[in-house]
Amino acid sequence: MGNNQSNADPSQDGLRILITGASGVGKTSITSRICATGASVESPKRSSSARRRNGKDVTNHYTVNRVEVFGQKVLLVDAPLDNNVPLSKYLSVLDPGPHCILLVNKITCGGPESDASLSTMTEVLGGDFARYGIVVYTHADYVTQDGKTIEDYLLLDHHKKLLQECQNRYVVFDNTVKPKKSENKEQVRKLFGLIERTIKENEGSFYSSEVIQAASPELKDKGELEEEGQEKVPYLVREKQRLAELEQKRQRIADEKKKQRDTKLLKEKQKAAELEKKMQKIAEEKERDRNAKKTEKQRIAEEKERQRTAQEKEKKRLAEEKEAVRIAEVKERERIAEEKEKQKATEEAEKRRIVQEKEEQRAAEMEKERKKIADEKEKEMIEKEKEKLRVAEETEARLLTEDRKRQRIGQEREDNILQNIPKRTSSSGTGLRMAKECKREGQQKS
Repeated sequence: MGNNQSNADPSQDGLRILITGASGVGKTSITSRICATGASVESPKRSSSARRRNGKDVTNHYTVNRVEVFGQKVLLVDAPLDNNVPLSKYLSVLDPGPHCILLVNKITCGGPESDASLSTMTEVLGGDFARYGIVVYTHADYVTQDGKTIEDYLLLDHHKKLLQECQNRYVVFDNTVKPKKSENKEQVRKLFGLIERTIKENEGSFYSSEVIQAASPELKDKGELEEEGQEKVPYLVREKQRLAELEQKRQRIADEKKKQRDTKLLKEKQKAAELEKKMQKIAEEKERDRNAKKTEKQRIAEEKERQRTAQEKEKKRLAEEKEAVRIAEVKERERIAEEKEKQKATEEAEKRRIVQEKEEQRAAEMEKERKKIADEKEKEMIEKEKEKLRVAEETEARLLTEDRKRQRIGQEREDNILQNIPKRTSSSGTGLRMAKECKREGQQKS
């Protein structure tokens, strides 16, 4: 259905984008946001016309903007989507057809309203519009106000139908973001990235305007005329002429492609003939090589046999050498093990000797310490004995002194008694006896 112009490069002639949708969904807002991101090439043009159709007054408004966005020229046409309003009025601006169709829709729209919108798109744009369509959802800010997510709305049936038609190509715009803000630039950048992807998927082709016009209700009314300047021209005749020109252009392109295919086919046949000759020559060379290789194979086989025999002998010699080396290594390991064992035994004996010497040294030191302690104790005992002897001698001397003192006192007492005895005693024997008793008492006391 689409007019596949694969040779058209959008980067050279600029992108042609149709922005359409039902009234009040935010088409003008999307156009303004794209224009605010880029630089205007010329002033926007707004056109409107009024006419009667089927007894009704029909007004057609559309806006044309030429801007440069992200270094690329873009032609934007903002037009309403209404099956009572023909698209032919503004399709000539997008001639030969738009690269992409932006289908603007409120994300909060639901049910029958969206089904009617999808039906209108199919009726007005034609059945193949979804191949070039991208769904642009507006009023994303309403989603957060409802406490839901974008995915919650996209899972609804009426959104799923439209997304399936457009191969799940969609972007979401937040209408609260100002057009001059960086956040809006990111929204537009995401949209243009999706547009570039769509153009690549369609291999640079665009949606043919005659398909849209063929689906337009205006062409169904053959008696209707269109104003063009001051002159009235039958619209159907003009459209037939333009379609004839497009058909001639397509025929010319088809002829050129056929000529290219024929030239390519001739070249391929020539290449096939040359390849056949090369293959025959290669087959002959292979046959010669095969005959030469038979003798060569025999020589090689004999050479391989000699090499195999020599290799076996060499392997046997190497095996014997390896065995001899292994035996020598085993003996060397055993010798080293014996030396290590002897060294270990010597070290153990040396350790035992050192331990024994240390034990003996410790025992000698302990004995010396014990003797020292015993000598000190003996000296202490001797000192104590001497002290005891000195104390005993002092006590004995003190006792002797006291005894002598007592004897002296007793002698003095005795002398006093003897002196006090009356000279005139009737019996000298009684006085003498008394003196002896006093002397004995004094000795007993002492």
